[in-house]
Amino acid sequence: MSAMLPDWLTHRARALPRVTAISSGRRRGLSYAALFEYAVRQANAFAAAGAAPGERIATIAGTSRDFVVAMHATGLTGAIFVPLNIRLTAAELAEQLRNAEPTVVLCDKPHEALATEAAALAGCPLPLRLPLPPVTETAPLVDAHDEDS
Repeated sequence: MSAMLPDWLTHRARALPRVTAISSGRRRGLSYAALFEYAVRQANAFAAAGAAPGERIATIAGTSRDFVVAMHATGLTGAIFVPLNIRLTAAELAEQLRNAEPTVVLCDKPHEALATEAAALAGCPLPLRLPLPPVTETAPLVDAHDEDS
């Protein structure tokens, strides 16, 4: 089952590279080709941080483009994506981290303090802040309504 998500993204990036994959309500969206490129970069960063097939990558972050890229990057590594609820306390998150035993913990900037505290309480690796490496606007972006066929 874990191979389905990366295979889907790889297929979409090849078949419809300029079609909008992510739109955040901004004027420009992120194409499937760009999403795939960013996911590959982050997958390499996750692997360098210790993520491997079957390992868990816990994520303490709000829903965003970075969250979606991290989800796909996790699939590309063969690791298991473990999104955690940002509304929990650090102690509650620490309990979930202890249960999940992640190799890598991710967070976004708004939740960095919470994630750092939770990871410390759980004895987990300190969180890496998304995006890894930083997502730039160099990959092809598309207008939100640009739908190639």
